[in-house]
Formats: sequence, C-alpha cells, structure tokens
Amino acid sequence: MPHPWQRETAGDRGYPAISLSAARQARDAARANLAKGADPNDLKQHKALMEGEAKAQTVERVAEKYPAKIMKEGRAPATLEK
Repeated sequence: MPHPWQRETAGDRGYPAISLSAARQARDAARANLAKGADPNDLKQHKALMEGEAKAQTVERVAEKYPAKIMKEGRAPATLEK
C-alpha cells in the first residue's frame, strides 16, 4: 500500500482498462461511422437512450408481472379475481 503522500501512478489503477485489439476495433468502427456521415455524439446519445429504455422499470412492465407474482405467493382466490 502506498504512503498517503505518494502519488498514484497509472500502473496502480490497472491500466489499460481495454485491450489494444479492442481499442483498435472501436477506432475502426468509429472511423467507419464517420465515413458514413454519422455524428459520433448522436450515436452515443442514441445508444445510451436505448440502454436506458431497456433497463427502465415502467408501470406497464410491473403491471404485466403482478398477476404471476400474486399467484406464486399463493394469495386467496378472491384476491386473484380482483
């Protein structure tokens, strides 16, 4: 463990976080998108939006799962009919 007054070096952080071949593939994909005329910022925002929607816990999704949940819990038949 380094002393509190020592600076952290790149080797202490587990550098590199991505392999060289993966970085090159990402670079090639980015260059191909640029050649097609795509805006990198728009692509990044679209990807983040799609990932957020996939993870979102909406009321509709919860409502779809609720009947199966209460049946699994063994609720009374009167409760299931409501």
